[in-house]
Amino acid sequence: MRDLRVLYLGTNDEYRLNQGSKYLRDELGKLCHVDTYGYGWSHPELPSRRSGVVTDLEVLNKVFNPDVVLIFAIKKRVWSNADKIDAPVAVIMTDPHGARSRLDWINKDKVDMTLFKYIGGWEWWEDRLWKGHKMRWLPHQCETSVFKERGLDRVYDFGLIGRNHKSTYPLRYKIHEWLGYASPQKPNPEYNVFYTKRHKRSWGWTPDKRKKVGVIMGEDYAEAIARCKIFPTGCSVYNYALTKHFEVMGTGTALASDAPAGETRLGFKRGYNYIHITHNTFKDKLRYYNENPSETQKIAFNARQLMVERHSSEIRARELLEHLEELY
Repeated sequence: MRDLRVLYLGTNDEYRLNQGSKYLRDELGKLCHVDTYGYGWSHPELPSRRSGVVTDLEVLNKVFNPDVVLIFAIKKRVWSNADKIDAPVAVIMTDPHGARSRLDWINKDKVDMTLFKYIGGWEWWEDRLWKGHKMRWLPHQCETSVFKERGLDRVYDFGLIGRNHKSTYPLRYKIHEWLGYASPQKPNPEYNVFYTKRHKRSWGWTPDKRKKVGVIMGEDYAEAIARCKIFPTGCSVYNYALTKHFEVMGTGTALASDAPAGETRLGFKRGYNYIHITHNTFKDKLRYYNENPSETQKIAFNARQLMVERHSSEIRARELLEHLEELY
């Protein structure tokens, strides 16, 4: 384990619908010392309720004495006085849009580094950040111990899990519409489809709440994907490789999607480790690969290998640590 002490600031993600940040933080904690603070994380010297969370980094620096401060997904809450502590500060930017207030904060407080999840999301920022600021790419990852080949019967032709807002996910919406899961719902009798909506609420899904509402996440979510032969989705209007892309590819289920920004750098290869589809081709492609399981299985196998070799949470945590060590 490295000697680096990292203070991780954000919201307690133990029961967050998307567990990606938790998986990454857990792996980082195996490589160096990680303290956590924010809404939902308790500390004997500090409040943890939303209204009382201490956002002054001068105060937090005295309590935790970190070598590096790592802030996850700064969006609404602005942690103050980053320029008044010796420890460098890095931010993981999961959503680069609506960026003006965050840009002003990064420049005013001289935040040292931004880690972007999407290679297509940082162009707007490049010429607007203060001169000494560092920008790095830290794509989403796959927790390969959870999103894995489970040896289950793949009883569903297709899996549809997630939001399908037409304005944000136009290709995903068209797929849902074709298979009968847009509004109004009229399931296509030609195919057996696993379908569930992703709940609007992202945080606070304790086991009791999940059971009551019927929400799936973590192991249940991974198992649902692993029961599907093909998982068709899209990169959104922003052309991003989303968390779902990596998770599906880890399960041995064939991913069908349009091409994300950074496709080559990510190692995504059309027809080799994912099924490339567009608005014009998705029906024919999905029919073809559903009827040719041997080809589909080869693509799914290659995708799993890519996740294990290049995009596991363990690998991404090592990359994150390397970026943080640049600052120390």
